[in-house]
Amino acid sequence: MAIQDSLKRKIHVLTCPQCGAQIPDGSTTNCAYCGARLVIDQKAPAQEAGQVKYCKFCGKQIPADAVVCTGCGRQVEQLRAVQTPVPQPTASRPYVVRQTVNLQAARPDLFRDKWVALLLCFFLGIFGVHKFYEKKYLMGILYLFTFGLLTFGVIADLIILLFKPRYYIP
Repeated sequence: MAIQDSLKRKIHVLTCPQCGAQIPDGSTTNCAYCGARLVIDQKAPAQEAGQVKYCKFCGKQIPADAVVCTGCGRQVEQLRAVQTPVPQPTASRPYVVRQTVNLQAARPDLFRDKWVALLLCFFLGIFGVHKFYEKKYLMGILYLFTFGLLTFGVIADLIILLFKPRYYIP
């Protein structure tokens, strides 16, 4: 409140760069609290022309068009609306924005290639090699002793593998 009153009376407040104490402008060249030497700039021509203003929270001199104080980081003015028009969709359905994430790059050990599994199933399916490739070891052993579940399991796996994506998680 005292800072706002001092701004109304045209008394500017300086902030000590060393300890952060507030000192009225022109009263002294040294900080009364820590003794640091204050460098008091002469008024810039931009200040006389009215192109600067003072933060209502910390009293620091900031540009006239600033929205956020460069000293304390607090918002000193309301944000203005953007003047650029927002493009409207031309289609009748609304936009759907999807972010593509490459999971295979993140965990390549989880994914299996569909075509490798399909070739293994076609040529060595009765021995369950494609199940071992998918790290389904118990099913691989079962296929090994039952000749691919009497080849019915191999045929079913061939059809299932055809409809899987190129890289899949078994």
